[in-house]
Amino acid sequence: MKKLQESSAKCFIAYMCLVFPLFFHNNYIDIMQAKRLAFLFGGMTFVIAMAIFGLIDHFSSKNKTPVQRRGYECLLPVAFLISWGISFGLSIDKSEAFWGYGAKCTGLLVYVVGLLCAYLLWKHLTWTPILTWTFLFGSGIVSILQILNRWGIDPFGMYSNLIEEEKPIFISTIGQVNYNAAFNCLIIAVLLVLFMLCEELFSKIVFAVALLIAYAGGICCCSDSIYLAWIVMFYTLLIYVCAHPKKWFRLVAALLLLDAAVFGVWICWSYIRQVRFWGISALLFQMKLHWGLTILLWIFILVGSLVWWKGSKIWKQFCIALMVVLPVTMVGVFKWTIYSWQIASEVSWTGTRFQIWEKSWRTFTNAPLPNKLFGYGFNNAQQALAVAGESQLGGEIIQDAHNIFLNSLLTSGVVGTILMAGFLIGLLVKCIRLTEKRNVALFGCMIVVTYFTQGMLNGPQILTEPVYMVAFGVVAGIVKGKKERN
Repeated sequence: MKKLQESSAKCFIAYMCLVFPLFFHNNYIDIMQAKRLAFLFGGMTFVIAMAIFGLIDHFSSKNKTPVQRRGYECLLPVAFLISWGISFGLSIDKSEAFWGYGAKCTGLLVYVVGLLCAYLLWKHLTWTPILTWTFLFGSGIVSILQILNRWGIDPFGMYSNLIEEEKPIFISTIGQVNYNAAFNCLIIAVLLVLFMLCEELFSKIVFAVALLIAYAGGICCCSDSIYLAWIVMFYTLLIYVCAHPKKWFRLVAALLLLDAAVFGVWICWSYIRQVRFWGISALLFQMKLHWGLTILLWIFILVGSLVWWKGSKIWKQFCIALMVVLPVTMVGVFKWTIYSWQIASEVSWTGTRFQIWEKSWRTFTNAPLPNKLFGYGFNNAQQALAVAGESQLGGEIIQDAHNIFLNSLLTSGVVGTILMAGFLIGLLVKCIRLTEKRNVALFGCMIVVTYFTQGMLNGPQILTEPVYMVAFGVVAGIVKGKKERN
């Protein structure tokens, strides 16, 4: 039965890499409902199958010795379920809180199934090369669609139900550009680690090509949140390279691939100017800025390579200095690009996000004590804002807080937010400690950091949240020490 359980875990991962991201029903009209159906169908099938295999194994096994479990392993899922149950009891719209048909389609059922799937993956998944190829294939199709759709090439006929003004903000089979950015961030995080850790020449070529395509797809998302996530990803890799100097030139290659992707997309855009780019993506096509950043990149590479060649004595000092200088430099560059974009477009870089954050925070601070502690229920952010009279922004209704932490405070309260943050920070700390002994733990560092970073500007929704929950289950398996099959 253990073999069947391992095979089921692999099949579910393959399903989440291929079927879930590519599944749609009525184009973009019901894309969220379609993804919800795809995840619940696949997730519940996986959970039921694993339960059946577990029961058969239990009753057929001759050795009935009880399984020893650590308190943390048992208590955390139970704490989540109790907290979520209380949140559901306090929810404004209980039907939406449980089923999650509307808004962002992230009802309690989605989170419970996601938690169970993550737990089962942690217990039973063994990663194999075929799963890596499945990930490359599924994520590659999404990235290619992001590029093609930006140029109006629509192989799946997704734009047939959209008016012309809506087409630029919807791409691939993920939907709205911000959700594409959240999905693309996870793809890039995984690909960067694969590229950094691989040793064979063929693997380097494959991951480099996949990374180049994913970079281009991210640029075509035109969501500024993706650039913030990329900066944090490379900063994380710099910390890793500080302790592993041999990986310096691999980091250099990853940066050059990004520069090549920007240049390649700019070349295509130069010949077909009717394609609309905006935000930082559009700024990168200004040659003054692009060549300026390229020159800075080459200075960084040359100085770093010179220090690396001099030896390990000054390498760590150099890296530590960079860790202090680079954030200040990048903040300056980021502020300059934001300022330039505001001048060019006469709108705020964050759009309406600051106003949404203010309204969400006021709603939370003015909430009754029970709702402060346990929230208003999953998928009830819109209802919570409406109760507080904060749901209107211009002529539109705010459906979520556009920030994972603020959204969590509204839906699951302080208790749920602390549990979520505690789990992720604990996972991150364990991965950081393991990285020295097992390089594969770098996956955990990158995925958790990426989720935090992109989540500062994007709220949870059904299009990417299930993928991140599954990824956390895989990362938890890495922390546990399950070996990958080469």
